[in-house]
Amino acid sequence: MKIRLLCLVSFVFVFNGLLWGQRLTMPELEILSGAWEGEMQIYNYDTGETETKTAHLFIQPKNSRELTMIYRYPADSENVSQTHLSLKKNGERIGNHDIVAKHIGKNENLVIKTEGTGKIEWQKVKFYYTYHVGAEEFIIKRDIHFLEQNIRITANDFLFKRAEPITKQR
Repeated sequence: MKIRLLCLVSFVFVFNGLLWGQRLTMPELEILSGAWEGEMQIYNYDTGETETKTAHLFIQPKNSRELTMIYRYPADSENVSQTHLSLKKNGERIGNHDIVAKHIGKNENLVIKTEGTGKIEWQKVKFYYTYHVGAEEFIIKRDIHFLEQNIRITANDFLFKRAEPITKQR
């Protein structure tokens, strides 16, 4: 009887996770705060080629659900961009994309996968993001599936390494 009850409880927890998706909390992302250096591979839609840029990334908390990400490009000192990584729907989304998977991967990095739909110009697309979050490494990969043409491309592939040693917070 106890084994059946244990199996039933386990099934309910697994089914609950599949049905309602994965959740992410801001403490899981706090490790990203600080300075990063790396490369960004960006797909150029005009040429159909991938361009690589060296970049510096600074991440800081904006509030209890959002990180500010500031990109600087050494080759173009005037070019600075800023984005936000926002948790929404009680941690079930990053921005407008549902968290579909979350697990511990290589090097003990937290791996988060999201999916969402949208448009690029007039074309319907599905976005697939994969984030690898670690103390010394931060990777963002964005794949885009152009639904009407059934074409899938890697639009962005960002690889950053910690620019300064991480110190323990008190």
